[in-house]
Amino acid sequence: AVVSTQSTGVRSISLKILEVLPIVKCSNNDYLLLLSIPKEHDILLKFTSKSLREKFCEDLINLAEACKVEIEHREVRMKQMLRSAKTESHRQQLVDSFLASIFSELMKKDVPIPTEMDTTDDKEFRMKGIGSDVLQCELTRAEFASAL
Repeated sequence: AVVSTQSTGVRSISLKILEVLPIVKCSNNDYLLLLSIPKEHDILLKFTSKSLREKFCEDLINLAEACKVEIEHREVRMKQMLRSAKTESHRQQLVDSFLASIFSELMKKDVPIPTEMDTTDDKEFRMKGIGSDVLQCELTRAEFASAL
């Protein structure tokens, strides 16, 4: 479970359902750690010290081994880490694009699919091709329910 600085529960993840858990450490900031959760938005953790981050990683690796989950380690610079992190809004945009493409196909209509790459000034969305990330999108029950 992930807890906020106010000690309230933010999110929990079951390692039992994962095959691989990518752990990304920040090479130029000893306090940051990114957990890339497949098919969900990522978790960016900020620790108060490098030793706490390392202790967390050690405990997480032990827990993952007990659950037979493979750990992938990477180390990147902070700018790259923050750029590559899949945020909740990015994930929501992917879900929206996925559903728009599905409903468009069902109705055989061309529907503009909003993407993050669209930078039109007048807020109109240009027609975009359906990217592979949209086609490979797998929804959780909660995402599907909230999208409907």
